Amino acid sequence: MSACPNVRNSPPGFRAEAVELAISSQKSLVEVAASLGIYEGILGNWVRAYRAEHPEAETEERGPVEWAQYKLLRKELLEVKRENDFLKECVMSRHSGNNPVSSHR
Repeated sequence: MSACPNVRNSPPGFRAEAVELAISSQKSLVEVAASLGIYEGILGNWVRAYRAEHPEAETEERGPVEWAQYKLLRKELLEVKRENDFLKECVMSRHSGNNPVSSHR
């Protein structure tokens, strides 16, 4: 980005909207700042100030990192459930006598 607009002369509410977008978006701070045409350091300072002034807001919403972790954990949980179901079927088929090894005793 070659030029940064004068954020002091930005429209009213621009800072609040920028912070809200940065916090709620699943994009990185760099991507959000670039889409707004401001430096990432400026946006980072605004977000840091907002979080210091509103510590309760930190627990209300998930950020991009939390969403990524959540998605990964959901994927792992589904995989473990599938494995568990498969193992249950194996145990049930073994106990029901469908296993050729158990019928040759």
